[in-house]
Amino acid sequence: MIYQEDDALSSVTYTSDDYIYQNSFLTEDGTYFLLYNADIGNMTGRTDISGDFETDLYTEIAPKDATDFYSANYLKAYDVVDQIDVGNYIDVPAFGSADIKNYSFCGIKKQDGDYYSADFTPPLHTSTSYEDDLSLSFDLTESASYVIIATGICRSNNTSRNMGTKIVINGSSYSEMISRDVTAGVGRPYGMIERVTLNAGTNTIKFQVKNYLTNQLVQLIASKIIAIKETNLGNIITASDSSTSTTTSASYTNKLNLTDSADNKRYLILSSAVGSIASTTQSIGIRTTVNGVTIGETLNEGIVTFGGNNEVSHFSMRVMTLVDSIDANIDFYSSSGATASLSDCIILAIPLSEDKVSILGKTKILGKTSIL
Repeated sequence: MIYQEDDALSSVTYTSDDYIYQNSFLTEDGTYFLLYNADIGNMTGRTDISGDFETDLYTEIAPKDATDFYSANYLKAYDVVDQIDVGNYIDVPAFGSADIKNYSFCGIKKQDGDYYSADFTPPLHTSTSYEDDLSLSFDLTESASYVIIATGICRSNNTSRNMGTKIVINGSSYSEMISRDVTAGVGRPYGMIERVTLNAGTNTIKFQVKNYLTNQLVQLIASKIIAIKETNLGNIITASDSSTSTTTSASYTNKLNLTDSADNKRYLILSSAVGSIASTTQSIGIRTTVNGVTIGETLNEGIVTFGGNNEVSHFSMRVMTLVDSIDANIDFYSSSGATASLSDCIILAIPLSEDKVSILGKTKILGKTSIL
């Protein structure tokens, strides 16, 4: 880990083409995995998500209900020579507004044994069976543990039929999300984390997507996959539970707990999960807390009456100092008695190398012309 920037914003409303912009200076040459996340809610219209001022990072989301909060995340590999200013921003178009909270931005330096893939020309899919999309393949001389992070936006031209998104690692499926667009062509964010043991030989990690209607078009945009060798991350602390749990409680119910000792240093905390709600009028809430602090919260109102079509991706990240222990949790609730489901939960705490962390201030710039 070479640097980090995080800004845990309270929920602040941005309107009329406002941008929130964050920068940092990297002082060592190399390739960096840039990762950011924000909870975006109370949206009218749509919210655009971008970064590094390049069109390949453009993504767009829109809610069903103004009370929804989506986990908006993004990942990019960036080659650094000398010092360079990098940034990610969230644009609220002039016809809309949004609340933004839990904004975090972090960079991980790529090392030997780490791998990355991105798709800047995403294909259109018409099949009602899962089809391959973005793929990452690499060879290992011996088995090793890896942390896989994948992000993207799945969108469709049909708001009355479902679309499926999942990650497949050496033939095994992970973190499937079945959902549908509220507005045609405006997508649903997807982010997943997985810790796996890969075998010697060729290993393949890929996105797969599918339609639930013949002649429907589905597209996975802004898709990225990174595979980081676990030994490159130091002594990580982690817990996971892929099973499905349900609740009808209107209070947060615990699904996954990670309790362990820590080394009195800063850690990058990452979490992900997939949830759903069996209602068109009620919502599922999902949150990640670390030592009593909420680092990410997702709220999603259902689109159809059975839960499998109402799935939402929860993703969170934060850099925090853990003095002597960590008590991290992924919790969920149902807003008013409908059945909420949660699965594919994971929490990771990655230690930061203090001598390699460089932090510069954050800046909020209003107005597009102030940035470009």
